Amino acid sequence: MSRLVRYLKAVIEEEEELEIPACGGATRILLKPDKRWRLRLPAAGLFAALTLLSIESGRIEGSELTALVSTQCPRLKTLLLAVTLCTVSDVSMRMDSLEVLFFHAANTRCLEIVAPRMEQLNMNPCPQSCLCRLAKSSKIDDITLGSLEEVEINNFTSSQEELEFLEKLSRCNAAALKKIVICYTRRPLTPLTKEMCEKQLTESAL
Repeated sequence: MSRLVRYLKAVIEEEEELEIPACGGATRILLKPDKRWRLRLPAAGLFAALTLLSIESGRIEGSELTALVSTQCPRLKTLLLAVTLCTVSDVSMRMDSLEVLFFHAANTRCLEIVAPRMEQLNMNPCPQSCLCRLAKSSKIDDITLGSLEEVEINNFTSSQEELEFLEKLSRCNAAALKKIVICYTRRPLTPLTKEMCEKQLTESAL
């Protein structure tokens, strides 16, 4: 079966465990289990042809998720995750082929992404324990986003964290970046102004 499946879609509603086989011929896998379901990812085997993986809901071990996307999906281009990690865990993703990442995984302590071809990124605010919140992280100035062309920030409120993010973004090596879109859901107490942007850019250059 693992060799013959090209497209796998499952909608599961009862409380159980689901073991996902290594489907070497599958090009797309879409899973939508009940949030109570525990997904068991294969410890060995390749999803050699997989280009799109979507998992909506369910529970996953962080270590299994790291192993799956980093070592078992060599052609993965689109990864859509809206899951809960079984325990508070770190997740590391190293994928040369990945272009689109939608990452919403509750209980993520620290997320590391190495994806040189990344074109689109959508994710949870970082948890308080994330390493990016450490003071030393704000001083890193050798981040390269070589393929990044556009940044869109939704629900912007001009909070200190959001302004710090813009400051960090301005220090990244992003030669291809053409546009930054900032969307408000409602008018913030402190609207983002041209002067604020210039201030952030000036401080980042010091």
